[in-house]
Amino acid sequence: MINVIIFYKNNLKPGIKTSNHKVEVQGDIVGFELEGHADYAEHGEDIVCASLSVLSLHTANALSELTSNDVSITQNRDGYLKVLATSQLDESGQVLMQSFYLSTDAIYNDYKNADDKNEFINIKFKEV
Repeated sequence: MINVIIFYKNNLKPGIKTSNHKVEVQGDIVGFELEGHADYAEHGEDIVCASLSVLSLHTANALSELTSNDVSITQNRDGYLKVLATSQLDESGQVLMQSFYLSTDAIYNDYKNADDKNEFINIKFKEV
């Protein structure tokens, strides 16, 4: 299972709200952490793991290379990645973090079982 932690601040736990056919991500997201493997399929064929890997690496690279935001990135080869803003994120940084959360939530919902549970991804929130 991939454990995802979404870091937020200012007591604004992230959430997703839909109104007038527009999706709004609420909350002040400042980072995320992923650990583990989805075990949806064999190595090299695990689309759940690959989806979250691409999404998280894209977000980390975009934050560090395409914006002026300061982020700390920690990664290892065992399925661990942590991205955390070291200062206040500007609007582009916040949009990237919200996009990461929105997409992670979509992947989570797409792979729920008949009991409305997800055996491959676990999402938690942590105030920092």
